[in-house]
Amino acid sequence: MNQAVIDASFWSAAVALGADAYLADLFAIPMWMPGAVVGEIEAPNPSAPRRIYLRQQRLREALRHGDIVVREPVRPHERFGPGEAACIGLALETGCELLINDYRPYGEALTRLGLDVLSVADFIAILAGRGTVAQNTALTWLDQLRDTVSDALVEPIIEMLKQAQQEERS
Repeated sequence: MNQAVIDASFWSAAVALGADAYLADLFAIPMWMPGAVVGEIEAPNPSAPRRIYLRQQRLREALRHGDIVVREPVRPHERFGPGEAACIGLALETGCELLINDYRPYGEALTRLGLDVLSVADFIAILAGRGTVAQNTALTWLDQLRDTVSDALVEPIIEMLKQAQQEERS
């Protein structure tokens, strides 16, 4: 199993779907998360500062149990926000998989930097392809992602899974 570094965008979407429960099936434990990403996830909502969100609670549990550990890059990438830059820098330094949902950092990491990159949509496709989750579950999750993840990352996966369903029926 490969090591992975997780960005806030990936973590938040995976937790919202319940797909975070499957991360340890694909990636070595511990998975890594830079402090800037932990800070993004843990940041209180200014309009409801006492509220604790599921993504925050699940992260606290993962940190407490050692499933995720904070690891900093020696040098963050020069582009994007602090969390994305730290994740890309760490992936470059370690050769680990980059788990990120932000379209521009995803694209740059994959095409320009040659990293192994997965969005939550890609992760769902792997789970469905292995039979870990049902095709219909995967399609439902992907439909839910449309509100928060670029169509360019979600739509090709939806089409691929629908085509696989049609081929199974034939």
